[in-house]
Amino acid sequence: MIFYSPIEFNNIISNWTILIAVPKNNIIKNISKITHSILIMFILLLATGAILILICIEIINKNKLELETSKYMDSIVDGINFKRFEIDGTNLIKTNDNYALVYFNIVKFKYISEQLGNEKTDILLKSIYHLILTNLNDNELVARVYEDRFVLLIQEDIDKLDDRVNYIKNKMQELIAKQYNLNAFLIAGVYAP
Repeated sequence: MIFYSPIEFNNIISNWTILIAVPKNNIIKNISKITHSILIMFILLLATGAILILICIEIINKNKLELETSKYMDSIVDGINFKRFEIDGTNLIKTNDNYALVYFNIVKFKYISEQLGNEKTDILLKSIYHLILTNLNDNELVARVYEDRFVLLIQEDIDKLDDRVNYIKNKMQELIAKQYNLNAFLIAGVYAP
């Protein structure tokens, strides 16, 4: 292949032409190397882009799952919230209607909360939640409804229901007395169809 170009240099050299001759094989060889390098760079860019897209999708899915999970969690007691209780409870009752709804309320909880402070109050609520949870069977639920109020869905014969509710209530009172040296009075309500 032949290239030429006119040359002018400060009016000293004029009407000159430079002639460059390069063998065709060298040009094709160099163009082939450049094309090969560009192709490798393009493939690397595509792979990097694909990896970044997959990472972004994974992060989005993880955040979605965390958001979905947190939507149904009570962060203070590390358990399900009332919304999740309603959903799961409805599904349990559809399969078996031998359930009772139990409601616990700690009387004058505001006073206890003022005595303990926020951090210890949260620990107390978490301890109560887990105490109740350990006294439940499979297919039974507990959720904190509001501040100091807990709702349970338990499966029990009507004859034994009163004893079981009183047992859990007494355990809650013992926990508050032993861990915090406070006397607590609890109210329990039961709805059994």
